[in-house]
Amino acid sequence: VVAGAGTAPVIVGNRFSKGPMGGVVFSSGCAGTFRGNEVAGNCMAAVTISDGADPIVEDSLIVDGLSFGLFVHRGGKGRIQRCEFRGNLGEAVVVRGSCSPLLLGNHIDCRAMMEQCETNSNALCRPALSIGPSRGAPDGKACVVEMIDNTVNVGKGCDCGIFVHDTAHAVARCNVLKLY
Repeated sequence: VVAGAGTAPVIVGNRFSKGPMGGVVFSSGCAGTFRGNEVAGNCMAAVTISDGADPIVEDSLIVDGLSFGLFVHRGGKGRIQRCEFRGNLGEAVVVRGSCSPLLLGNHIDCRAMMEQCETNSNALCRPALSIGPSRGAPDGKACVVEMIDNTVNVGKGCDCGIFVHDTAHAVARCNVLKLY
């Protein structure tokens, strides 16, 4: 957990794996750089950004989690660039509430989620990216997400590639949505 205004660590070249909770949490107004890391096989979100945190997450591999790849909520910001999201069983990216992250040049592959949906007829199939208000406790503020030059792989079993709903706003430029 990285927390607190004025906190800005540089976290480079590490592996965070198979934790009973999430991988890395940025919160409470912190900044920092998270570069060239691998977050794999955690039970909760691999990377969480909340409460005004504004880190740079780049060139990292976020894979094989049992939940979301990236979860931005409660006023989280952040610049997420050139990361690879694959093999996560939940949505690759979830943005909830009054947040404003920038997603730039990422590769998002939700085939593991699709395979789960195909083999389990009771599975709830979700989009690769879900952007909208907080569930159960909307704060009345819209989230604003900017997505530029991302590649999103989706296919049979996924509801859609990118789901922007309710009061959310998204700016999407030069993204590639590949259907399988």
